Amino acid sequence: MQTVLKDLYLLYDITTNTHNSTDNSNVDFPEGCIPVITTDHPEDPITHATEQLIAKVRGVSLMPVLFVFGVAGTCTSIASFYKQGLNHRINLCLFSLETVNFINVAYLFLLNVDSLYRPIDDGLYGVVFAHIVNSKMLGMLGFMYGTMYLSALVAWERCLTVLFPLHSKSLLSIRTMAILILLGSVITILPFFFVAAWYEAVCFYDLVNKRSTIGVSINEMYFEHKAIISSVEGIYYGIILSLGIPIVVLIATIITGVKLRQTVSFRKQTSSVDGGKETAVTKMLLVLSVVFLVTSIPNIIVRVIPLFEPEVRADGRYKNSFLVLVSGTEVGSIMYSCVNFFIYYFAGTKYRQTVHELYGCSRLKKLFTK
Repeated sequence: MQTVLKDLYLLYDITTNTHNSTDNSNVDFPEGCIPVITTDHPEDPITHATEQLIAKVRGVSLMPVLFVFGVAGTCTSIASFYKQGLNHRINLCLFSLETVNFINVAYLFLLNVDSLYRPIDDGLYGVVFAHIVNSKMLGMLGFMYGTMYLSALVAWERCLTVLFPLHSKSLLSIRTMAILILLGSVITILPFFFVAAWYEAVCFYDLVNKRSTIGVSINEMYFEHKAIISSVEGIYYGIILSLGIPIVVLIATIITGVKLRQTVSFRKQTSSVDGGKETAVTKMLLVLSVVFLVTSIPNIIVRVIPLFEPEVRADGRYKNSFLVLVSGTEVGSIMYSCVNFFIYYFAGTKYRQTVHELYGCSRLKKLFTK
């Protein structure tokens, strides 16, 4: 099974479209660089040049825009939920989710920042990317999984609240929720630092195009702990988290939606107006879960397709197509972190009021109405 780091970020310069040269003894190339030959497989519908163009567009246009919206939205959400009070279970969940989202958005942008100034012919990665890899900070990609875990926790918090409205507070107290947030975040984020520790940034020289690029290679640690690393990457991150969490969220969302519909129908029949606030919050969180599932589709596709077509991988026949799918996975992750603000704002009355207070909108409204 392909490694999760290749699946999620696919550092193309080493594993995609490159093969070691079999005869480079008479070829001059920069000292310290590894000679490679760029090739395209005829069965791959995506060429290397097209894949590089897509990755460049992602890094130059999409990522900066999503970064601006993402940072502004997550910071506003963090301040809003803190202001509303973290002694409420759902506020604590959403506060934690948006904190991890903020780190994820900022890090993914930093990881792509070299694309903003490097010509496409020089490769996508530069000194910033090399510094991140060599300082062993590539493990911060684990925050993508932290976001997934906390999204699942939010979905099941709301599911339990709807199923057991009278006992949810005793079943899931603030203390219990805080422990679940802390422990879950640690076990989904920190192991990725171990996974990423066996990568190092190196120079590759393309013998065909006569240019050098920065890419990633593996170090001795991989060969010393190959079995452990493969288990953590392939089973834990590749299957349990990448495929398991969306399934868990889907189940919770279906149960919550069905139960909410029954509750709303019962209240209409009895002309009851109780629980209107909780119903609004539940609807908002249902939308949040649906958006999570939609933006998780690229990651699910990347995980599932290789099970049916093994050549759709970093070093397979369809490597360029695989990289395009991975680009979609990264965009989906940062996009989910960006759109949450709009869901909270348009579906949450309390959230909207708090945002207005934070930015002084309420004071301006009162000033103009005098």
